[in-house]
Order: sequence, then structure tokens, then C-alpha cells
Amino acid sequence: MTNLNLPRKERERLEREERLLDAAQDLMTRKGYLGLTMDELAQRTEWSKGTLFNHFRTKEDLLLGLVARSMRLRADLMERALTFQGRPRERLTAVGVADLLFTHQNPGHFQVELLVKTHSLWDKGSEERQESLMASEHRCHTTAVTIINEAIATGDLDLAPRGLTPAEVSFGLWTMFLGVHTLLCSAESLNQFGIDRPYASLFRNAQVYLDGLGWRPLYSEWDYQATYRRILDELFPDKANSGGFLPVFGL
Repeated sequence: MTNLNLPRKERERLEREERLLDAAQDLMTRKGYLGLTMDELAQRTEWSKGTLFNHFRTKEDLLLGLVARSMRLRADLMERALTFQGRPRERLTAVGVADLLFTHQNPGHFQVELLVKTHSLWDKGSEERQESLMASEHRCHTTAVTIINEAIATGDLDLAPRGLTPAEVSFGLWTMFLGVHTLLCSAESLNQFGIDRPYASLFRNAQVYLDGLGWRPLYSEWDYQATYRRILDELFPDKANSGGFLPVFGL
């Protein structure tokens, strides 16, 4: 059901909630977690605190709402990658590019996600928002597993000798990407460790990981730089000529 099919009062409620989330996101970006208060949000939006609490029962619930909303966008971008035509390993690469694009568009997401998943904050969020966030995470995981199973079916990947399941392969990639996202949330520069382009390094390491699984075509057998370009041209044309995005792949 689209919003247009909902009763007017429900549409107005959802629109108001989106405006509250937009304002909260702006406050978080400018002032950080400690600078986001329900008092300031009420003042900024010109709605009463009672109205705010009708939507979000606590500040933590508001933060969970922010993360759940951006996680839906992340899942949408990853599922768009499923439309990419190519070998399964190319299609999985498209999922990685989609994840990177999400990070590019939502630089503060992972910092807030890690925050709300601490027990002290998570337990103060509503069950509805917790379920929404977990559902979007499941969509992201399912996207990767779908492509891994496709690779097995086409003969490009054989996991039997390694005793791994598709879910475990997906988990390995997930931890790799999340680890880099998390490191970049800190104020400490990675330049001191010789990492001046962390996402370019991430993609190289991900390709080494897939080579180690014997997932064909191996990196040495295929022009994956051309694949990166095609992914951007076909799936994300608005980013294909972006000076701030292409250098991630060394293009």
C-alpha cells in the first residue's frame, strides 16, 4: 500500500514523522548525539514535545528511527544491484558498490547504528522500530546470499571443499565492510598506517577473499576495473562522473 492509499490522518502522521526525522538528522550532523535533544527538536520543528513523544517514546527511539530509515535505503540500493547483468561475482561486486554509495550518501549512519545497538539504548527503542531495522538488515544479507547461491548453481563457486555455507561467506564480507565503516567513524586517521584510500583497499581485500574461495572468474582473469565502471554507468549514472566517488576504485 502506498501512502496515497492511506487515510488522510495516517498520511499526515507519516509526513510529520519524516519531517521530524529530517530535522533530527540535521541536528545529529551538526551537533552530534549529545546535541540532539527533544527540547531542541521541538523548538526547531515548532511542534510540542507531546507531539514528538507521540511519534518517538524516547530519544533512543528517535535514534533507532533514524537508523531504521537509512537502513531501508541501504537495502533498496543493494537490491537494485540485483538487476545488474553479469557473472555472479560481478553482481556481488555491484552489491559492494551499492553499499559504498550508501556510505557516501549517509556518512554518519554507522556511527549512529553502533550507538543504538548497545544494550542501554536498544532496549529503550520501540519493538516496531527494532523489527524494522532487523528486517532491512535481513534484506541486505539475503541479497548477498542470493548471489552466492547463484554462483554455486552456475559452477563459478564450489564451497564444499572449504566447508563453508553461503551465509558464512556473506558474513565474512559483512564483517570486512562493517569493520572499515566502523574504523572510519573514529577521528583517528588511517594515513598513519599507510592506508590513504581505505575503501579502495577494502575492495582489493574483498577480491582477494573471493579469490581465496576460488570464486571465478578470479581477479587476474577478469577486468574488474571495467566492471566497476559498468556498474556505475548502468546502476548509478549520477555517480559515474562524480570526482568524489570514482577515485575509490582507482579510476
